[in-house]
Amino acid sequence: MLKYSMGLCVVGMLVSLGGCEPYEEPLPRRDRLNFPIGLELHPAGKYLYVVNSNFDSRYSPEQGGTVSVVDTDTFELLPAQSPFIPSFGGSIKLNDSATKAYITTRSGDNLVVLDVQTAKGLSAGSALTCPNEDGAASADSSACALHRIPDTKGSPELDSDPFGLEVVTVERGGVLVDVAAISYLTDNLVSAVALPGQSREAASMTSAPLLQGGNQIARRPGTLEMYVAGRSTNQVAVFTPYINADGTAEAIFSRRTVTLNTLATTVDSRGLAFGSNGKRLYVSTRRPDALHIFDLVPTDLEDGSGLKHELRDVVILDSQPSDVHVHRVPGSNEELIFVPCYDDNNIQVVDPELGSVRAVIELDEAPYDFISEASVSGRCGVPGESCRGYVSLFSDSPELSTSCDDTGSGCGSVAVIELDPASDRYLQVIAKIR
Repeated sequence: MLKYSMGLCVVGMLVSLGGCEPYEEPLPRRDRLNFPIGLELHPAGKYLYVVNSNFDSRYSPEQGGTVSVVDTDTFELLPAQSPFIPSFGGSIKLNDSATKAYITTRSGDNLVVLDVQTAKGLSAGSALTCPNEDGAASADSSACALHRIPDTKGSPELDSDPFGLEVVTVERGGVLVDVAAISYLTDNLVSAVALPGQSREAASMTSAPLLQGGNQIARRPGTLEMYVAGRSTNQVAVFTPYINADGTAEAIFSRRTVTLNTLATTVDSRGLAFGSNGKRLYVSTRRPDALHIFDLVPTDLEDGSGLKHELRDVVILDSQPSDVHVHRVPGSNEELIFVPCYDDNNIQVVDPELGSVRAVIELDEAPYDFISEASVSGRCGVPGESCRGYVSLFSDSPELSTSCDDTGSGCGSVAVIELDPASDRYLQVIAKIR
């Protein structure tokens, strides 16, 4: 049965959809990827989570996307443990205890809050679920998609096109509170959503105008300061969400701005990340195609007080850089910066100390998000130990002779990159997940 998308004609952030296209019922298949974007790893490293966006509007906007759970030992998708989500999903983050998964979705302007569970016979993190009316775990995320926060009539609503996301857990009055910081692609707001006890029902939200077209948010390590980069500005804005003693999101404090380019008003920032010690900031932009490297240093060098951002280097990249990921090289303190370049179908591996591209990893169509196993216990510790990276290939067709437009049955993949420097396949694609 075919239905039409009732005017949901969206010009996408990565490709133009053209006119209204029909979507299919029933729900999308969960045994394949479909225009994947956001990636997240369970801290044990056993499972990878992939946000599928339904970017061709083939399925219903309300539950047309999925989050694929992938076994990183076998590279197999686990469809029974992979939930449906609204279409046009973007970012995915786990809370500090890896008990909740947070996903931004542009269809319906939602923050989806899923439970991270253990499927029967599998390891921790093997299932993402939402409780149904009876409280049983379900793949239907309708009850876990928050547009009004709290989810009651008259409550504040998330703004249009939520995309950027960062999650941190704080303690208030002996209760753990998840705080989700959100930015929006088509507005100048940022929001902070607080969930005391990780409870969707107790959620609260505060929002403030800060930066136009916020694309990605990253927390400076060791602080509650959130840095947000935007597509429609030449700055990075810094803010702190204020969570009061009751665990309520009460205010957003604007801290400072960092200017990326004094010659252009719109640099189209796409990626944002910190070095592991929080003393270096990396920002990728598309006007120009470059990686901006900042050192975070005291304003007063004598007493170490204050904070300023000194531009250390600008590294020219290939066309349309997207994500930025900092990876510690096994067995060393060296950090390399991985930047997928969407139009040129590769990853630029940047040496930040030299300020140059050290290597280029050739890929198939449209690399977008990247994540490595560097923070996973038992992986990437020393050369010879298992160490891999994952990159979402947004429009990688399953057949060389066809394009995504021709297949009509899902598209995209995740490429697996070898990151063990002792391997003879170091910095090469070793597998493809579909």
